[in-house]
Amino acid sequence: MFSGLASPKWTKSLHRRLVLATAAAMIILLSSLLNMGAGLEDVWKDGRDAIQERSATGDVVVVEIDAASMAAFKRWPWPRSLYGRLLDRLAEAHPAMVAFDIDFSAPSTHAEDMAFARAIDAFPGTVLLPTFRQAAGNLTDDFVESLPIEPLRQSAFLASVNVHPDADGIMRDYSYGTRTAGVPRPSMAALLAGTTGKIEQGFHIDQSIDPATIPRISFASIVDGSADLSHLAGKRLFVGATAIELGDRYAVPRNGVLPGVVIQAQAAETLLLGRAFPDLGRSPATMIALAAVFGAAFLKRRRNRLILLAGTIMALHVALLASEMMGVATFQVIPATLGLAAAFAIIVLIGLNETIFDKERTDAASGLRNGVALTEELVPDGQYRIVAINFRDFAEITAMLSGRERESLWAQLIERLKIGSGAGEIFVYRGDNYVWALPADDPMDELGEQLEGLGAVVANPMTVGAHAIRLKPHFGISQGAGSDGADLLARAIGAASKPSSERIWTLDDIELARGVRERHALIGEFPAALGDDQFWVAYQPQLHLAKGQIASAEALVRWRHPTRGELSPGLFIPIFEEEGLIQSLTLRVFEMVIADLARWRKEGKTLRVAVNVSGTLLTNEMFNRALHSRLDQAADVLHALTLEVTETATLTDPERAIAALEAYRAYGLEISIDDYGTGQSTLSYLRSFPASEIKIDQSFVKHVATSKNDQLLVRSTIGLAHELGFVVVAEGIEDAECLAAISEMGCDIVQGWHIGKPVPAAEFESEYLTSAGEAATHSDRLTA
Repeated sequence: MFSGLASPKWTKSLHRRLVLATAAAMIILLSSLLNMGAGLEDVWKDGRDAIQERSATGDVVVVEIDAASMAAFKRWPWPRSLYGRLLDRLAEAHPAMVAFDIDFSAPSTHAEDMAFARAIDAFPGTVLLPTFRQAAGNLTDDFVESLPIEPLRQSAFLASVNVHPDADGIMRDYSYGTRTAGVPRPSMAALLAGTTGKIEQGFHIDQSIDPATIPRISFASIVDGSADLSHLAGKRLFVGATAIELGDRYAVPRNGVLPGVVIQAQAAETLLLGRAFPDLGRSPATMIALAAVFGAAFLKRRRNRLILLAGTIMALHVALLASEMMGVATFQVIPATLGLAAAFAIIVLIGLNETIFDKERTDAASGLRNGVALTEELVPDGQYRIVAINFRDFAEITAMLSGRERESLWAQLIERLKIGSGAGEIFVYRGDNYVWALPADDPMDELGEQLEGLGAVVANPMTVGAHAIRLKPHFGISQGAGSDGADLLARAIGAASKPSSERIWTLDDIELARGVRERHALIGEFPAALGDDQFWVAYQPQLHLAKGQIASAEALVRWRHPTRGELSPGLFIPIFEEEGLIQSLTLRVFEMVIADLARWRKEGKTLRVAVNVSGTLLTNEMFNRALHSRLDQAADVLHALTLEVTETATLTDPERAIAALEAYRAYGLEISIDDYGTGQSTLSYLRSFPASEIKIDQSFVKHVATSKNDQLLVRSTIGLAHELGFVVVAEGIEDAECLAAISEMGCDIVQGWHIGKPVPAAEFESEYLTSAGEAATHSDRLTA
């Protein structure tokens, strides 16, 4: 089995996948370093808290200075003896502790201060008073530290009530303590919960705790004796303002704006419930994401790589939710998610590009890769033999078979070729020619014997449906360097098409294969052929689907040689392009088309005709001047002319080529992009052309009725072309099924042998044009 081809260009090597993984890793690291998606992180955190919503323990009770209390005691600030009365009433209920979130750092009257101090001293439980530090002013970095006045501190514990909203003004975190007046002081929430932690170390307030489930009792109802205090035994009470007019309110996630005392109680509940778990930051998810993208690089199948990346994203979020629900830890996942999503998108986009790339290198009917793929895989400095096989009457044989029967024939044929060829892979060229590559160092006699045996295998009848198909093979062989792959392929196919009566294979003669003598003969005969009107124009009809009419045609040049008969354009057009003769031939075609259009116009017959112009001529100033001169004399029919160029026509000199097309557009000619899909251009790029029409190459259209890949490609091309304002023409319509499929996709114009073959002007006129100034309706003939 021969394996001398280069690694396929379309196959992702490990090296290439690692490069892509490195690019994805850079995106992940950048996303993490810049904390991209911080807003999304907060939204997802709120979502997780909503999923985990839980009730408070009920051990922390808010004694709220609410609107009713403000109304009951009329003025603010209240006399401090009122707080003493509160403690006296609460002493009867035996709570574990009472914490005040009220500033007692300034003295009031001596009597009031002492009344409150005596109540604190007499209280049987623990009393917590607040300390806090705040900025001295907007223009200084100094701080003012506030502690309760000395008499109140004698029998009370001091606790920090400092809070620190995030940059967006939302309160998310709380601390275990703060240093005030040079002394480390635990936070009020930490003391209420009986929890210790490092001073200045923070924790997230658990927003899954529903603040509405934290018990509240009105300050006034306790003091006036109307409240039932029996349920407060052993509770931790938190006294603070909830009345709106007192202004101690902060924005929090999920719950809008809450009083500060409620937020502090929620922080205490966080500690009581063991929900102050550590925040591991962005690093864990980032490391897992990096491992995933590099792990994906070692997976050969794109589908598996996508599954790994998508699975990693899902696993990160599930793991985060589970970790929080179990109270283990929290971490940030959005930057890693964005990076993984970018990697996923890169793989998808590259996959789409590769699909298009592979499509251009795959024969839709057989599923085999084509000649373009073969030539790309030849090592430039390697020596090869290219073998091609040709079958006599192959087109006629396949034409009588149904679609499934043709597929069966191809499958059997390919299987026999794979078994008997000794090649690593069979390629197909233009549907009818099967080719493969072999090393050039094996003896030619051995190859000849191998091909004789393969010919016998292939010639055995194949059962296809009700048919017994016997193929008559002939092999062509070429030999040379991989750098001349296209030439090798052409020579092998040329040799295969010249059956020998002596043997089943023909060895290509390089000089003959290049057709030197024939080439020189055609070049020498060109001037006489042009002068004797041996060239003529065949018109292939184009059906406008919306009208159901033949309203346009493509002009195709033909050569009726006096001794050789009709010569294929595929024979002489490439030669004339290389030798610079195509200019004169193209001008002659325009002259003939203009003359036919003028005659039809006088007879009241309307038609638009497309004429092909070689890409090499667009930047040829001599040709452009000559064609402009002819167009200047044909003003009456310019509106009926379309100039067709291939999508690669501007690659050599884009600016000059597009300028030339703009000039022709100014004459009134329409511009059509021919053979779309066979080059590397995108529709967006072609939009820079002054073109109004694209023609989808027949290689993508022929099998659109049976190939899902072709259907997807053609449908998307038509849709995007329409979005960009192009009229779409489909070439290669060879049967009713293909016509029906392409019509359903919304194509505008179609052409192909099912619509009509290229015919001389007179025959086209009688078949397709009417004398009433309208194109002939064509739907009846197509459905007949």
